[in-house]
Amino acid sequence: MKSSANLETVDGFFQSYRSAFEAFDAPAIADHFAYPAHITSDNDEIVLMVASSREQWAQQIQRLLDVYTGIGVKSAHVLEQAVADLSPRLHQVKLRWALHDAADDMLYDFEAMYMLANLEGVLQITALAHNEQPRLRDCLARLGLHRPGREGPRSSGP
Repeated sequence: MKSSANLETVDGFFQSYRSAFEAFDAPAIADHFAYPAHITSDNDEIVLMVASSREQWAQQIQRLLDVYTGIGVKSAHVLEQAVADLSPRLHQVKLRWALHDAADDMLYDFEAMYMLANLEGVLQITALAHNEQPRLRDCLARLGLHRPGREGPRSSGP
């Protein structure tokens, strides 16, 4: 059973994470991760990657933020959240995100699973799995935009 203190901590963590994304602040987003972090995404095939350092991951995140800028992302909303406390210091969190433009129209939504660990009193993402890439590609096609290269950014936005 989830305690209210844990829920507040997880909620506060994701409010901070979302704020960093909405500020398009790659280093601040990267600060929410522990290193090395493991990322799994579905990009027409399953892609496994390791975010080995804050600097490397911030560069990857910046590429994603550049794509977000190109499609007009202005805000992110959590549509659904489910938290499973595996221990007092480990939390598995499933979020359904919606990315919106300046008119608050939804550009696309996607799901992400986060493993959060309390490391020295601070929650950090140790693993992330998401289905954002196909949703992003569909959005780009709908907007008549083309993203160069098939690989592109593999991090999960918010």
